[in-house]
Amino acid sequence: MQNRIVSFLIILSIFYSSKSRSQAFTNSLCHDKNHSDLKILENIYIEKQNSTFGLSYSSYHTFIPEFIYGISSNLNIGIQLRLRTVYRSDTYEPSKIFQFKNSFTSSNYYQRYGLSGMEFIIRYPVKWFNYNFTMQHQIGIPLGKDLEGSAKKGYIDWNHFIIHNQIMTTFNLNKFQIYSEVGLRVENLSLDILDPFSSKNNYFCYLGFPISILPVYSLHPQHHIYCLFQINPRIAFSSDSKNYYDPYYQLGFGYKFFFSKSYEIELITTRFITNDKNKTAYTFNLGIRKYWGRSIY
Repeated sequence: MQNRIVSFLIILSIFYSSKSRSQAFTNSLCHDKNHSDLKILENIYIEKQNSTFGLSYSSYHTFIPEFIYGISSNLNIGIQLRLRTVYRSDTYEPSKIFQFKNSFTSSNYYQRYGLSGMEFIIRYPVKWFNYNFTMQHQIGIPLGKDLEGSAKKGYIDWNHFIIHNQIMTTFNLNKFQIYSEVGLRVENLSLDILDPFSSKNNYFCYLGFPISILPVYSLHPQHHIYCLFQINPRIAFSSDSKNYYDPYYQLGFGYKFFFSKSYEIELITTRFITNDKNKTAYTFNLGIRKYWGRSIY
C-alpha cells in the first residue's frame, strides 16, 4: 500500500513544476543552518457517543508548542510538548475544556489536565528522481503518572512511547499545490509487547499508516485555502489477544494567512470519522508560527 502511494507521489512530481509564488506548507521544508521556527497550536477534539446508557461527550483540548532548529540544511532538530485538558460527561459544557481542573467521579465522568507528553524531532531532506522530499522522525515520551487512567481516573494520554515517521512533499502548479505525507505511527509502545506470551505483561498498542493529501489553492502569496483528506489504517494489538482493525479518517477545510514575511496563522476544522457509527467527532485547530531566517512569501 505504501509503495503505491510513494510511486504515485513520484509520478506527480514529473507533471508538477516546482515554481510557485509561495508555498503554503513551508513548514514541511528543512531549515538552513541557524534558521528556525516556533509553532503554537491549539487543538480541540469533541466527540459525542450514543450508547445503550445514553449520550456521552468527550472533549480534549491540547496546547502544543513546537520548536525546530536548523543545525545545517541537511539536519534539523526539534522538540514538541503537549499540555492537555480533558472533560467527559453526559452533558456538553464547552467552557470546561479550557479549565485546568482535576475532578473525578468515574472513568466515564471526569475532568483532568496535565503536561502529558514530549516529542523529540529529527528532520532532513531526501531526493528521489531529482525531486525534494522531507523525512521526519518523532519519538514521544510520556510525562506524568497514570495517564491512561484507572477505574476512577480517566484517560488523558498514552502511558508509553510514541514513534512517528513520515515523508512529506509539496507539488506546485502555478496557484495550485498538493501537499502530501505518508507515515508510520506506533502509539503506546512498551517493552511488554516484545514478550507477548508472558502472562505478566499488559499492553495495548496501535500501529498505523497515516496518509494525508491536502489540495491547496493560493488566492494570493499571503492567503491559501485547502482541503484535507486523511486516512489512517491502523491495527490495535493487546495482551488479551483481541487484536482488531481500527481505522480513522478525517475530512477538513483550512486557511493559512502569511504576514510580516515571517509569520503564519492557520485555521482548520475537520470531521473525524471512525468505524463506530455511534460516534460523531470534530476537530478545531488554531495555529500561529514564527520563522527566523526565512521569508515565506
